[in-house]
Amino acid sequence: MCQSVDPLFKSVPEACEKDKRFYAYLALIDAIRIGNQREWETAHKLTERLCRRQQRLVESVGFPCATVRLPEGEDVTIHSIEALNEVLGKGPDMAALRKKAEADFALGTLGCGRRGGRLSAR
Repeated sequence: MCQSVDPLFKSVPEACEKDKRFYAYLALIDAIRIGNQREWETAHKLTERLCRRQQRLVESVGFPCATVRLPEGEDVTIHSIEALNEVLGKGPDMAALRKKAEADFALGTLGCGRRGGRLSAR
């Protein structure tokens, strides 16, 4: 007997067609969602192994971030361009700092820990 699984989101089938690795990860999630005990344990162990691999990668390469010093003197750590835009806004007074931080993110030159970067609005 076959069992059907509704996608987590409407866009998932299309995304899976474009990215085989994403499909494999979601297949693991589906096995955890609907599998019997044996399938669940196998999927859970594989998921844990993938998570440990990702953690080792982050530890060796670093996770992109930048520490930005705001005009008030407060340091804020930013992990994405979206967060950068939220913190600095779109105003012209922060344009130079925002441009530098965006360039650093785009180049992937900043990382927390060993490769962390610090930008100052002063």
